[in-house]
Amino acid sequence: MATTERIVLQILADAEAAVAEIKRSAEEQGAAIVTAAKEWAVADAAAQEKAMEQQAESEKRRILIAAELTVRRETLARKQALLGEVFDTALERLYQLPEGVWEALIEKLVLQYAETGKERVRFAAADQTRGRALLPRLNKSLKAKGLPGELTLDDEAGTFKGGIALIGTKTEINASFEAMFRNLRGASEAEVAALLL
Repeated sequence: MATTERIVLQILADAEAAVAEIKRSAEEQGAAIVTAAKEWAVADAAAQEKAMEQQAESEKRRILIAAELTVRRETLARKQALLGEVFDTALERLYQLPEGVWEALIEKLVLQYAETGKERVRFAAADQTRGRALLPRLNKSLKAKGLPGELTLDDEAGTFKGGIALIGTKTEINASFEAMFRNLRGASEAEVAALLL
């Protein structure tokens, strides 16, 4: 039995050695898995952190762009409001010109826009009386320019507040102060806005 016992003991020893080897191998694999999991967790955390940083940076850029657009919009609105006030104030001053300055301005408009010298002149309702009184001077100036000087007062008052309209047989020229300011504002709005702010 000694041989059988030795064989059994040898089998047991071999089995214990195999178990120890399997246990050692399992521990190594387990340690490798834990190390790999830790490395993956660190890498994943770094990737998530980087993704969150990128998202935060993107959100920051979006907020800054939105804020910049808001500031630009508000600045533009302020410029437009100021511009409107500037032109409205200037137009109001034009309506209140002293008599001699008003007459000189109307004369200049007639000389600039009269094509035949035979047009009808339409004045604003408030200017009908002084327009009628100015008509002889306007005709005299047109004659000096080489035109017939046969302007007549239009039967109808203008719907504008200041300036004139010249009505010919085929044309009507709106030289009202309002029309001139609309044209002036359109042509010089950007330039005036740059001066305001």
